[in-house]
Amino acid sequence: MRAIPYFVNITFPISYLPNAKVDVIKSLRAISYRGLKECKDMSEAHSFTHLIPVTLSPSLDGGLTDFNKHCDILRFHGCEIIPSIHSILQELRELSILATKQGADELASEIIQFVLAEKLRGNV
Repeated sequence: MRAIPYFVNITFPISYLPNAKVDVIKSLRAISYRGLKECKDMSEAHSFTHLIPVTLSPSLDGGLTDFNKHCDILRFHGCEIIPSIHSILQELRELSILATKQGADELASEIIQFVLAEKLRGNV
């Protein structure tokens, strides 16, 4: 199984509840594999959106489950997490491949046309 590259945009709140900052930094480190100082600095850059590359490991130990757990912790503490346009378009490409394999050629064609239109707009 291959690791799935994924990007999320995270916006941090202006302030945290007591002891929440530690949970935010721990969860951020868990999903981004960045160092303590870098995650602390990001968590203190309030109202600034960070594009964070995340690697989801589709393994038996539940890489996606851990990712979702940490995203839930971040959301609980007021962080806003949104998939980036790159990740959404990558998921659409994979969906079009699946649609082609299942014989839904018209759907696959529409998905690819949308992805190509976004490329022409400069979003990719």
